[in-house]
Amino acid sequence: MKLKYVIYADEAWTQSNPLYRYHCIFGGLISTENHFKALDKQIKSLKKQHNYSSKEIKWSKISLKNINFYNDLLQVVENFINTTTETKYRQMFMDRAYRYTGIPCSEIETQFKVYYQFLKHCFGFEHAPKNTYITLKLDTHSSHHHRNQLTEYLKGLFFSNVKIKVEFIDSKKSCALQICDLLMGAAGYHGNKISWDL
Repeated sequence: MKLKYVIYADEAWTQSNPLYRYHCIFGGLISTENHFKALDKQIKSLKKQHNYSSKEIKWSKISLKNINFYNDLLQVVENFINTTTETKYRQMFMDRAYRYTGIPCSEIETQFKVYYQFLKHCFGFEHAPKNTYITLKLDTHSSHHHRNQLTEYLKGLFFSNVKIKVEFIDSKKSCALQICDLLMGAAGYHGNKISWDL
């Protein structure tokens, strides 16, 4: 029997000067396709209920005007994550407090390599039952300089129990990717709200 899961994943790099301590954040949701369809339907219904007119749900769009929508949205997200044991949210930060001492590489190359490591290690592929099929749905903007290379790396992951497919989608059309953005934004704001000197 085939087990099919979908992972929606995104990344966020802040461009502050100087850089925040947590300037690079990765986030992703894993669940079944049907569960994601139900989430999408609930969010669209909530947007109508609150007359939320913005095309995207983002941390940066929260205001006093729409705070009730975001409060209700977080309840929907909590219920989504807690409904099944197979639904998870995973997040990873790059922390500037830890100095990298390896071979120097550009920020673009770092972004691609760390994103790959996040996707490879944070969703428990090695523990999945046999005949598990996972579709990774990544934002079209994600590591766009290394998009083909990232795809090849991910398809080349060798887990005898898992088959991986990679798709790039527009986050403006995906409620699940927008939820990743919202949760990453909240975590980044919380982690960086205290001034911190390196």
